[in-house]
Amino acid sequence: MSAGVLGAGLRFAACDGGATFARGRSLAWFRMEAAGFAADLARQAPFELFGLAEYDGQRSVASVGGGRDDRPVNLVSLGHGDRWTPPHRWVEVAVLGPLHGTLAAHAGFPAGGSWSVDAESMPLFFLATAAFPAARGDEIPDIETGLLSRGWGALELTIDGAARGFRCLREGDHWVAVTELQPDHALYVCASYVEPAEISLQRIRSLGPYLATTQS
Repeated sequence: MSAGVLGAGLRFAACDGGATFARGRSLAWFRMEAAGFAADLARQAPFELFGLAEYDGQRSVASVGGGRDDRPVNLVSLGHGDRWTPPHRWVEVAVLGPLHGTLAAHAGFPAGGSWSVDAESMPLFFLATAAFPAARGDEIPDIETGLLSRGWGALELTIDGAARGFRCLREGDHWVAVTELQPDHALYVCASYVEPAEISLQRIRSLGPYLATTQS
């Protein structure tokens, strides 16, 4: 028997190919707990969120970053579709930031220095793993290097009806696009089996439609 972690730090014990969960809870219950945790964090985002306009399919909070240990939420990714079920049509729209900052004093160490976040790293990882699903983890960096060697292309998407320039990479039926937002954030789109011409983006005024599920 081995211990592990599911979702938002919830512990379980795996045994003989199955799972025995604390307090007799089911996997579905833990997934609902994780979904609620992600939704609570997403609501705390100190920046505007974006998603698909004129979309009537499944929506979800795909991922959330930060929001723990007194750190603000620094990433919210909203999902559209189901990337795990055929036909695997999926569009993820994320806001990340801030992208730069100064190190604060922590655990006895003085403040000083700075940090930065590469806004292209997560969409690039998505593209590598989506386009080459059989690749081993240690092969992904070389795949990413190969994708980057082509250079970023240019793409226009609309946000609230206005055209906006993005830089983009594509491999087969999968593509990613990145642009900067004020004051120090990035907006990126990751898509599988959905063409750029099929989508437009909008600011999300309410997270309600996204709160039913999460994507793992």
